[in-house]
Amino acid sequence: MNVDNTSRHLVVVVNNDVTGDSRVLKTAISAARTGWQVTLLGRSSGRRREESRLGPIRVIRVPLLRTLHDRYEATRRARWATEALPSRLSAVLETADAAAARLPRGRTHATRVLVSARRHANVPPPDLRRPVLPEVSVDEIEWRRDWPVLTDWWLSFGPELVRLAPDVIHANDVQMLMVVARAASDLRLAGHTVSWLYDAHELVAEVNWGGPEVSAAYRQLEREYIGRADAVVTVSQSIAERMRDEYALDRVPEVVANAPVAQAPHSEHSIRSVCGLSSGTPLMVYSGYISPERGVDVAIDSLPHLHGVHLAIVANKVNPTLAALLERAERLGVHDRVHIAPYVSPFAVPTYLSSADLGLTPHHPDPNHQSSLPTKFAEYLHARLPIVASRMRTTAEFIERTGVGAVFDPSDPVDFARAATEVLENADAMRGAISEGLLDELSWERQARVLEATYERISGISPETPAEVMGWDAEEVVLPSAR
Repeated sequence: MNVDNTSRHLVVVVNNDVTGDSRVLKTAISAARTGWQVTLLGRSSGRRREESRLGPIRVIRVPLLRTLHDRYEATRRARWATEALPSRLSAVLETADAAAARLPRGRTHATRVLVSARRHANVPPPDLRRPVLPEVSVDEIEWRRDWPVLTDWWLSFGPELVRLAPDVIHANDVQMLMVVARAASDLRLAGHTVSWLYDAHELVAEVNWGGPEVSAAYRQLEREYIGRADAVVTVSQSIAERMRDEYALDRVPEVVANAPVAQAPHSEHSIRSVCGLSSGTPLMVYSGYISPERGVDVAIDSLPHLHGVHLAIVANKVNPTLAALLERAERLGVHDRVHIAPYVSPFAVPTYLSSADLGLTPHHPDPNHQSSLPTKFAEYLHARLPIVASRMRTTAEFIERTGVGAVFDPSDPVDFARAATEVLENADAMRGAISEGLLDELSWERQARVLEATYERISGISPETPAEVMGWDAEEVVLPSAR
């Protein structure tokens, strides 16, 4: 077993800016706390490479070079202009010809349409900014050809990974799968020993990645590269078993559930004080990403049936979905009972939410959420909040087994109101069901042990715990200049 502290470099790589990704941050910090020399590699928001420090963790952000993707889009737009447009205009020509033939002499409107169409048949339209989807069926998608931004990820992140030459690479999400597989291959060809794992944050096959073509590209990418990883981890047992069966993996992926840090620092603020509500006012809270599939609309629609009950929505900024929710509350006459509260540090979320009466996971039906507990679910429990959840398979089974909340039909605001009323009336008993054993099971400290064991299994490295362990409340410090 290698215990040489000079050989314990772990790179945690993700395709976002790192800042708001609690799972990635927890992964990096927990590894540093156990003795790994950690580098976090993410994406910068601009065109420059950025570097900072998070305690002992080196943070590097690189710009996404959309070289191949932009070139490919330009080529497809040009092809659309020279090939697709004339073929589409042929239908216009046929229609105009037929109309002109039917018109009496002297009726010239259809003739003018026909002449105009013929004149412009080979001229591109003035606005070609809208991306053009591949003119192939979903079954014929080839990710290298039809979604080359995935190769741009390699061009952006690959050289940095090879230069860092780590001992272990932790690839987060499917976008980094090929990037890390190729980097590991290049390093091994150069004589460097490296191991890597793939962390699937969700069931890739069941996620809508922006349309059927893009989703097919991601599924194809995962199928091609997942078998090259030295280990695979994911967020739930049901997803792990499905991945094993889908890809004929030699080993069931390890499960590292999304869970909060039990020993994290407390928030200086409370959700109730931020909303300006007294302790006796019933308060529901939704914390998490705001998008249509998250089902917050059902919670808003239920408020006319929940007299005197308030709803807090924790949101970083107003997006179109949130704006539509606020307009919905205005139309229903419940806007005075809907409050928008700001984000806090991901490690302080449980104490921030703890002054509410119940937490919400009202997701609309989605195969991915059928297979795992929502990330916020465990955060609510650590805040000692009973939960109102839409009836998804994994969530419903957990609530029925533990008695920590109630479920509702995700399409029925009246049923939501029933479940919320049940929780408010039985809150003490449901809080009592949130046992210390349950909280330990759903703590990051417990989940991180799986990662520690996996790193050691695939690399043979067992780092020594540092004399000074970094805290969970470390703040990122930007370095004055990048390389």
